[in-house]
Amino acid sequence: MNLDELLERVTQWEDIHTEFKEWPINPVSCAESLVAFANTNGGQLVIGVSNSRQLLGVGDPDRVMQWVDNIAYNNCVPSITIVQETVRDEAGHVVVVVNVPKGDQRPYRTNQGDYYVRTTSGKRLASS
Repeated sequence: MNLDELLERVTQWEDIHTEFKEWPINPVSCAESLVAFANTNGGQLVIGVSNSRQLLGVGDPDRVMQWVDNIAYNNCVPSITIVQETVRDEAGHVVVVVNVPKGDQRPYRTNQGDYYVRTTSGKRLASS
């Protein structure tokens, strides 16, 4: 994703394939989002964007990407393989884009035993 694509996604805001989070994120919330994307048709979790649609960045993108990898591996059952990238704006803010594919081992759940799916307005609990 390049900066122009990111700005267009921020303008359109969240949908069934896109979710924005401000850093830091609660690990349970992150796992829920990853599981919801994997159980539906995949999508992108964009970290470093405020609810007021401002690019705030994440500070240390390498640390954030390592943290998200850890959540995908340890807090999702089965583990979810993700691909991450960064996008930098003109002010130097770096956001992390977590690409979550549609899972091939569905259904996925959090390590707390909860199943989620994406909806047009976010995520919701689902049965196995």
